[in-house]
Amino acid sequence: MITLVKVYLDEEVPEYMAGIIRIGSVVSEDEKGNERSHEKLVDNMEFSSEDLLKQHVSNYLKVAVSRIEIVE
Repeated sequence: MITLVKVYLDEEVPEYMAGIIRIGSVVSEDEKGNERSHEKLVDNMEFSSEDLLKQHVSNYLKVAVSRIEIVE
């Protein structure tokens, strides 16, 4: 069971796309501390807010939004 999901933001977003955020990488952690990368979520999809990004990750991984942390 996934206990924590860390979402690292894409730092390569061009200046003309100010206000848009994208996923750089996603790593989940289970109750034993084992980490797993979720490369399929790194697809240049654009989000206008962190809440929308978290909802997308939540739906994909089927975990509660409260378990998702944005790492900047």
